[in-house]
Amino acid sequence: MDEMDTPLANATILLLQSADSSYISGTISDESGNFSIGKSPATHCLMEVSMLGYQKEYRSLPPDHTGEVETVRLREDSYLLAGVTVTANKPSIEIESGKMTVNLSSSLLGTNSDLLETLRNLPGVLVREDGSIVLNGQSGATVFIDHKPTYLSGENLVNYLRSIPSATVETIELITSPPARYDASGVSGIINIRTKKAG
Repeated sequence: MDEMDTPLANATILLLQSADSSYISGTISDESGNFSIGKSPATHCLMEVSMLGYQKEYRSLPPDHTGEVETVRLREDSYLLAGVTVTANKPSIEIESGKMTVNLSSSLLGTNSDLLETLRNLPGVLVREDGSIVLNGQSGATVFIDHKPTYLSGENLVNYLRSIPSATVETIELITSPPARYDASGVSGIINIRTKKAG
């Protein structure tokens, strides 16, 4: 929830190892702010809750934890929100069945950063150092540029994303249920990056 007790949908919840913050599993919250992430492992771990425009919150979980956790309230990130002037009518995030579209042209995410950094700040997206991408808790997401697969992975993908300025990107589509045109290459989810020069 936020500080006004309003449920927050599509918040990113990650389960991380306490020792080195390595990824264990992840998910996103539903329209009521609820989520299920499974039992914690046999070691102490951290639950990280994040959402665009809010400060991250952490909860320490004991080994083999099951059951509910106390309500997590996210506070607005005053640094991100201070002095913002909205000049576009397009919403920053549009949600459809099986797809979330982030409009960088109307979002703070698209300013002064590269595409790798922007992806790391998107809800439900985790880019690991080895170049693998987790989308809504599912690893193995495929990156497309203007509906065409990049065929890159690992360090090559990281370097490629780092070379693209976010200012050249119009929208990023996070597709958890890819349509048939993406065939089997997107079974773990698709991140489709649509550039401004595309028609």
